[in-house]
Amino acid sequence: ALESITRENDTCARFAGDEFVLLTEHCDNLAEAELIATRAVNALINQFKLSDPTDLVSVSIGALLIDELTDESTAYQLADQLMYQSKGSPQRVVVNSLSNLKNNE
Repeated sequence: ALESITRENDTCARFAGDEFVLLTEHCDNLAEAELIATRAVNALINQFKLSDPTDLVSVSIGALLIDELTDESTAYQLADQLMYQSKGSPQRVVVNSLSNLKNNE
């Protein structure tokens, strides 16, 4: 499902269990990151049509715009925190940038 929203230079991979990572190049601002994340939510939700209407598919996305240098462990940790924040969001998407998060520490 995620491959349907990726571009040629994007990378989509299963990270662990039910967690996936989508790396995109040339994503220049938070609005664009949010658009990509929202497309991912819609692609995943539409992928699963359950026969019992009481069963629900839930998707939560934390999108981190890496706008300054950092190590991969820090980037993953921050994106993971954003994903957990998104579980309480009606849109199921929380997007922020590395520089915003560092400035708010």
